[in-house]
Amino acid sequence: DHAHHGDGLRGKRLSQKGASIALECEGLPESVIDARRVVVALPAPAAADLLALLEPDAAAALREIETPPMAQLALAYPRAAVGVPLDGFGFLTCRQEGVRMLGAVWNSVVFPDRCPSDEVLVTAFFGGATDPDVANCSDEDLARTAHAELTRIMKINPSYAPKIVAGFRWDAGIPQYTLGHAERVARIRRGLARLPNVRLIGNFLRGASVADCIRVAREETADL
Repeated sequence: DHAHHGDGLRGKRLSQKGASIALECEGLPESVIDARRVVVALPAPAAADLLALLEPDAAAALREIETPPMAQLALAYPRAAVGVPLDGFGFLTCRQEGVRMLGAVWNSVVFPDRCPSDEVLVTAFFGGATDPDVANCSDEDLARTAHAELTRIMKINPSYAPKIVAGFRWDAGIPQYTLGHAERVARIRRGLARLPNVRLIGNFLRGASVADCIRVAREETADL
């Protein structure tokens, strides 16, 4: 009943097929899936590719939404090595502080079971609109930068080396609500209004937070 785009399945484009929507895809024995209803829950660039044939103006508006690259790195330190009070969920930085990091989340403060009780798990964020060159930065350079800046900001004893827990990269990161965003969203909505059996949800519409995405998803799919 619903076409799902997930791991191992790469959607190429959507097209009208009578009363149904056809999803051309890669990764399945059959090359086309017919669905009565489709929910497109993809980053803006991928959603634009799917809608290019069906609603070209909506697709063009989606491509105009800037989604600069992002990277995040999770590191663990001994709690005793940290010299600042862990009395929040993390911190944000500003360019005037002379750091590359956008900010960090203290995961083990928000979720104490994320690591052993004598450690601190920290996720550092890089990239965004002010630092798109992060896409060209190696994992090793990111790790060195994250450690150096966390050591400075969190007053970590320099004799301790971090455990690198995980790293993640997104070519299309957080969507930017730049000047003209409301008009772009209006174009997208006009295009989708002509497709009552296709719904579009995502963090590029009316809020980038998890709570916003849940709200938009519920509103856009309430009558399905």
